[in-house]
Amino acid sequence: METPTNPSLVTAPQASPNPSEIGQRIGRYELVEILGEGGFGTVFVAEQTQPLQRRVALKVIKAGMDTKAVVARFESERQALALMDHPNIARVLDAGSTPEGRPFFAMELVRGVSITRYCEAHRLSVGNRLDLFLHVCSAIQHAHQKGIIHRDIKPSNILVADQDGAPVPKVIDFGIAKAIHGSLADRTAITQTRQVVGTPNYVSPEQVRGDGEDIDTRCDIYSLGVLLHELMCGAPPFDSKEIAGQGGDALWRAVVEQDPERPSARIRRLAREQAEAVARQRSTSPRALAALLAGDLDWIIMRCLEKDRRLRYESAHALAEDVTRYLEHSPVHARPPSTAYRLQKAWSRHRVGLAFAAALVVALASGTVISAWQAHRADTARNEAVALARENEFVAKLLLDIFNRIDPGRIQGGAERLDQALESGLMEVASQLSPAAIRQPLILVDLKSHVGRALANLGNTRAARTQLDDALAILRREKANRHPATPSLLIALSFTHNLDGNHEKALGLLQEALELALELHGKDSPQTLAIQLRLSDAYRDLGHFDLALSLLEPVVATTRPAGPPLQRNAVVALVQIGAVHLLMGHPDAGLRFLQEAQDKLATLGDPDDRDLLAARSNLGAALTDNDRAPEAVALLEDTLRRDKRVLGPNHVDTLRCMINLSSARRACGDLPAALDLAEEALRMSRATRKDDSADVINALANVASLHLD
Repeated sequence: METPTNPSLVTAPQASPNPSEIGQRIGRYELVEILGEGGFGTVFVAEQTQPLQRRVALKVIKAGMDTKAVVARFESERQALALMDHPNIARVLDAGSTPEGRPFFAMELVRGVSITRYCEAHRLSVGNRLDLFLHVCSAIQHAHQKGIIHRDIKPSNILVADQDGAPVPKVIDFGIAKAIHGSLADRTAITQTRQVVGTPNYVSPEQVRGDGEDIDTRCDIYSLGVLLHELMCGAPPFDSKEIAGQGGDALWRAVVEQDPERPSARIRRLAREQAEAVARQRSTSPRALAALLAGDLDWIIMRCLEKDRRLRYESAHALAEDVTRYLEHSPVHARPPSTAYRLQKAWSRHRVGLAFAAALVVALASGTVISAWQAHRADTARNEAVALARENEFVAKLLLDIFNRIDPGRIQGGAERLDQALESGLMEVASQLSPAAIRQPLILVDLKSHVGRALANLGNTRAARTQLDDALAILRREKANRHPATPSLLIALSFTHNLDGNHEKALGLLQEALELALELHGKDSPQTLAIQLRLSDAYRDLGHFDLALSLLEPVVATTRPAGPPLQRNAVVALVQIGAVHLLMGHPDAGLRFLQEAQDKLATLGDPDDRDLLAARSNLGAALTDNDRAPEAVALLEDTLRRDKRVLGPNHVDTLRCMINLSSARRACGDLPAALDLAEEALRMSRATRKDDSADVINALANVASLHLD
């Protein structure tokens, strides 16, 4: 393969736009501001006055650049755009010439930013970025059907603007487009031999080689692959910034000769800080991002970037179809169609049906096993059944022990004594949970998980963590890290660390849980969204309010219903957004979100719903901050009664509601009642949490402040 020597871009001497042109009129257009410029033309924002009043983008050849060749290319761009009729391609509205004879054309004004800037600014997930990319593919397919090759697909030529609350990409700048056939083809065939037509980092190998007349639509497929690579990884596969210092031809040699690195491998080799930054812009973690890219997305992007264009997708439509198949968990055409791969994809789409079918096959197969083998296995099966029965009997006895300890007829002293009896029973059960007593690891994991969660809810975080750590260690020892129970186990462990003030440790466990949930369930599953909500809590507790909101706002945007039925994840996110705004010192915004959340939760018809109680507690705090303390007191007193009954007096939500009620009482001027509540919260916090935990410190600060008052 021949590598070009010092190839040059198709450019022209740069002539800067003249600011004095602002305010001038060109026909029925008044130039308002300079929007951008290229080698040959300047794009202005212009005010059209006749026959309609509107703003347009007016592209005019620069003064002094109106050579025969430039005018021909400008005219070809104008004609190419005039052929287009697609919602994702900027439309041509008008054309003409200035009094000096410089041609111009007026286009639809797109007030947007480049697709990469839009995605970074909104921290769009991989799935949302792919949705935008599909619109771009549709636009390029339309151009190809009209006989036009763009030849300069890059982020700055795809502008994204919000329309009716949704992002809409628009492909612009067909300035170096090439027509495939017709009279327009004659006008566009003016590229000199050995010139690189396009933009460094985004050109195809055949463009670098200066193949000229041999360019076809597949060069745009390559550029789409580069764009998709950048949307996924934050940079093109061959980045001029990375290759700097290797000589002037290094980028061209790389495009023509080197095989690009797989996107997932690129993420894994990035420095930690850089990988975290790239992943954060995609609302995920480096490990989860690499896992999302590994496999189908790697194959799709690498097929676009093939050196031999015969191996690329044959059309933008075929590329879009494969991306859609990926999003729908169907086998993609870019990947070698092995039987194992097809089975994996079928399992992703039809888990329930295939599980039932597999069970049926196993049952039928079991029924056909020859009697001799049955006889051989009979003794072993009998022994296993006896052992399992003993384990079930053991588990049942443990549960009966707990119920006996909390029998109201045998307990005096009310709810607090009942909690102590329950905790005592759980501790007794925990002491008997061992591999010696229960041989089946997953049964032991399940028991330890439930006992650990119960102890955590009672405030005994140290004992809870022992059980939960044991359960996680068993899963890892059994090579069952991908077990569906693992994410919830990690969440429970993070809860215990959070209660003890170990927020960094809690954050790490939640990040691990989110990565695993993304891998097991996908980004839009209830399990993944629930973990996302908990992770935002951890960011909030660490003071990373922007990160917390970046996780919460997409949940609301994707799951908030227009009306019934209620979407719980969206409403919980509204509660947390309101709480974050309160901490950021935005009481009005906090009150608005919390009021909406409470109104939606109230439709459940269950006044003791835990999420509703949390929303009411936060809403009380917002009312206090908005000088509506009397309303807050009435709301919080009722909420606190329900918290104590539903969650218990030592639960973290009960304590926080108590502190919120203390603040509301204080705002009403009732300092003695406020102090009583604050001291009760401090006593309960100290009884169940470490002295350096956030809850103890907050309760202590509240008491101290009230004593000063």
